[in-house]
Amino acid sequence: MADLTDYADREQAWVKHWMLRKYLERLILKVGTKWKRFVYIAGFAGPWGSKTENLSDTSFGIAIEVMRSCQGKLAERARSIPMRAAFFEKDRRRSARLMQYAKEHSTESLSIEAYHANFMDQIDAISDELRDDDFAFILLDPKGYKEMAPGRLAPVLRKRGVEVLINVMWDFMNRFWSTEQAPVLDDIFGADRHERCSKENLEHDASRLYAERLRNAAGVNGGRLYAATFPVQHPTKSRTHYFLVYATHASIGLLTFDEVAEATWHEQALTKARTAVRLQSAGADLFGGDVHDVKYERPVNRAALRDAWLEMMPAAGDSITVTQDVMAGLLERCGCVTSDLQSAAMRLIEDGVIVNSSIDRSVQRRRTKNAVVLKNQELLRRLR
Repeated sequence: MADLTDYADREQAWVKHWMLRKYLERLILKVGTKWKRFVYIAGFAGPWGSKTENLSDTSFGIAIEVMRSCQGKLAERARSIPMRAAFFEKDRRRSARLMQYAKEHSTESLSIEAYHANFMDQIDAISDELRDDDFAFILLDPKGYKEMAPGRLAPVLRKRGVEVLINVMWDFMNRFWSTEQAPVLDDIFGADRHERCSKENLEHDASRLYAERLRNAAGVNGGRLYAATFPVQHPTKSRTHYFLVYATHASIGLLTFDEVAEATWHEQALTKARTAVRLQSAGADLFGGDVHDVKYERPVNRAALRDAWLEMMPAAGDSITVTQDVMAGLLERCGCVTSDLQSAAMRLIEDGVIVNSSIDRSVQRRRTKNAVVLKNQELLRRLR
């Protein structure tokens, strides 16, 4: 298994891979009890910038490691699920390396195939080949961004048993937002992107807009698509390097991704602190020095979160049953994490604006973090 020392000068990839590992494990252990086969697809597999001989510091290397581990854990539960991995890469030299990797690591229970092909040219065929009883996780991590127009991704977005994680290269896009690259960005964000995205909150608005366009491209064929984003920051600067966009047809999937996202905020802060120590060491031990714990800061618009709750209960006496679907919709709209929404609801309760009608005051007093418990589908009612 690769560690942070294998990611010197590309620590943002460590954060991305950390998140991928944590989410993929939770996903496979859940769907592995319900679906007939799990399929992992890397659309732009690379490998890119790997510093390990066994490619353990690549997204596909991590995915294969997690898939094998999950097969073992599922076996302990008397559950066996076949798995398949498919890697696509249009560069001949890199695809040859992928093919060698696939040959060396493929097994009967986890078959691996590598293709010298452009994923986008094959997207219709890939969608058609996925069976109705397959659950597929697709990672799209291109070096550029021209391929990531939501309309072009529609064939896989419309499949019910498909989740997609997309790396959107925001640092590049931000530079070209108002340049001659505009036609390409119009395909990605829409021709009305300037009207939809404010200069003051460009990144936030653009990421929400991209998620919205993914939902629109998916339509309703596979059921309602949920989509959320996570900003991966530059390891040494106070700006976003790229944002990861996650899309799923299950609200519980979005809530699970959100839990991993919140943990990733903390890991990202630790990684930035360790990177600073490494750079300050100037030739000393790589990532030397002590970094025990750090506080991380996330931009949270508390007024917007308060308004989001109240808009579902516009007038005194109105109520809302808070289900997983409701919470997932709020996450999409607000671009936050679940704990932010829980805190906002808690403050509204403390201020006497709303009440949880499903519990009595003694239970409410014992709750220090969560205003509602989603599995209980509790009722919030507006008082004033």
